[in-house]
Amino acid sequence: MIKYIFLFLFLPTLAFAETFGNLDTTTNYSYFTANKAAWGKFVLGEAGTVTKLTGYVRATSGVYGKGLIYSHNAGTDQPGTLLGVTPATAPGTSVGWVDFTFDTPVALEAGTYWLGFTGSGSNFVYYEQSSISGARRWYDSDFQTYASPETTLSGGSATADKEVCIYATYTPSGGETPTARRRIILIQ
Repeated sequence: MIKYIFLFLFLPTLAFAETFGNLDTTTNYSYFTANKAAWGKFVLGEAGTVTKLTGYVRATSGVYGKGLIYSHNAGTDQPGTLLGVTPATAPGTSVGWVDFTFDTPVALEAGTYWLGFTGSGSNFVYYEQSSISGARRWYDSDFQTYASPETTLSGGSATADKEVCIYATYTPSGGETPTARRRIILIQ
């Protein structure tokens, strides 16, 4: 006699983290003093929730940085509205990839965004690649304040063909609900 036992398992559908931005390194760098900021323009191909920004940076001892996400102002091709800012992070004095993690993840739709940094004092150093066709870097030498970043960007200037070494880690929207999987076990 053959008996069938139906076993229902609820297994989560795994959602893996993805990235968008510039994951390359370089020896070209720029730096700024307090209340200045720089961003790179990048495209997110699908909706997702950003948990952190990672930048190729360094700073003198005691200098902190914050990661920034701004919307894209298509009319002026510059950063628009502040969407997320990370808590202060000390990059360290040696260049390397540093995580700037959001206290509250930032939900984004597919589209163009500006990922960047602001620093608390002199010699916050960020790295950028030159001669990248179609790339765009925005630099604001009169950023409102490090402590309270501008909610709508009102100043700055663009540099074509430069790309800041920064990327966002995100989880694509959807796909995280448990799904039922049926298994049939044959017992003889």
